[in-house]
Amino acid sequence: MNVLDKFLHSIAYKFKKGYPDINNIQDIILLEGILEKMGVGLYEEKTTATEDLHEIFTAMFIAGHNRLSDNDFAEMDVEKEIKSLNKLNNPSDHINTLNKYKDKFNDPKIRKIYDDAEKVSNIIKRDLGYSANDSSLIGVERVFGVGDTGGKIKADVKIYQKADGFKDKVDVSLKYGKGQFNSLSAAQLIGSFYNIPESNLKRLGTGFLTQIYAMQNEKGAKKYADRIDDGVRDYLKFVINNYEKIEDSREIYDEDPNSSKLSSGTKAYLGDPSYKETLDKFPRELLNTITYDQYKKSKALDKLAGEKDVQRAFRKAFGAQPLTTLSKKEYLPTKREAINDTIDDFLEEFKVKDKDQDSIKDAIKYVLGSDPEDSYLYVGEGGNKFQFIPSQKRIDAHEYEIDEEVKSDSANYEVDITVKDKKTGLPLFEFDILLRFAGGGGQYTSDVAQKGSKFYVYKDNFNKIFFS
Repeated sequence: MNVLDKFLHSIAYKFKKGYPDINNIQDIILLEGILEKMGVGLYEEKTTATEDLHEIFTAMFIAGHNRLSDNDFAEMDVEKEIKSLNKLNNPSDHINTLNKYKDKFNDPKIRKIYDDAEKVSNIIKRDLGYSANDSSLIGVERVFGVGDTGGKIKADVKIYQKADGFKDKVDVSLKYGKGQFNSLSAAQLIGSFYNIPESNLKRLGTGFLTQIYAMQNEKGAKKYADRIDDGVRDYLKFVINNYEKIEDSREIYDEDPNSSKLSSGTKAYLGDPSYKETLDKFPRELLNTITYDQYKKSKALDKLAGEKDVQRAFRKAFGAQPLTTLSKKEYLPTKREAINDTIDDFLEEFKVKDKDQDSIKDAIKYVLGSDPEDSYLYVGEGGNKFQFIPSQKRIDAHEYEIDEEVKSDSANYEVDITVKDKKTGLPLFEFDILLRFAGGGGQYTSDVAQKGSKFYVYKDNFNKIFFS
């Protein structure tokens, strides 16, 4: 037995299958946690200027940094400012990283990051109940050199404190702009939430609709492809049948391209004659034969149609008036049949009707982004999302009930979900599964993605169950 075999044997009891399944997000997170404690990382560091600066600025404000005017900020003496913050740990790492971006401090985008960091730090200090002069705050630091954990939530900022009844260290996960809970893997979320066997639905890194489209019956024929193909064709026919109506606004546009009488989508379409030219030349025979696979691959589509940027032309026309209004009656019903009804049929066939506690817990852990061992503070969207996230151990210590409501009349596939504590019946949090086409190419040019719009925590209940 070699060293790797011995290692896997020693940790086998921690995993459901007796080994870490690389297609299971919870197994990957657990494995990363084990390796991290051994000082072994799986991924190299990948950060951006936005992440670096947002995290450092937040740590600075928590440590007592005073807000600077625009001019003083642009001219900041980085070394002097950092060294003045006695409660900021690892000053040299903060100085070196800030100096990499010092020449950009007069950029308004960087100033916005700085302003957001101040808001976030104020909320963190308020909730933890201390100021930079409070003796309970021992130190704070931005975390350097941990690296990208491939989806596992890591601490971006660590706060060290001495407060009776509380942990000595608080891990903080920050997100500038849109936070977590919005963009999750559709395949991972649907698969874990409905406990669909991985033989029927692979998880992370795989397209959800693409998998449904490719599914075959016992005879080798595709089960759902015809309906999705029909949806593509109905979308194209709708645009082709109506795009010339956009020209009704041409006179207004020619007189004033910025006219308030025109929507931004109409202006964008009318401002580039190539869109109409492409639609004029689009081969009408494809309207009855083209497939989802053919249409979503832009280069293959352009070759098939003999034109360039075909997807863009359709998307621009679809986003202009009067198509945006007409689509609600003339196109969206067919999209619901092609996508929503197909997803319903797939789930009806493959989901496990009675969710067991393991699948419910897996889904909760994935939605919350829980760490295997440690609870942490999550702050996003300028503090609008502010929540302590329980560890997977805390989640495993309880049982849950799920209430779900499918919104079948939505243009997208949408399910509203409430998670309740099973013992007390208390609602803990609400979120939604919202599947819609992602990317900038428009309808049917990509897979559907989970773009959840709702995440609401019943804080008193949540804290009572997980943290009391």
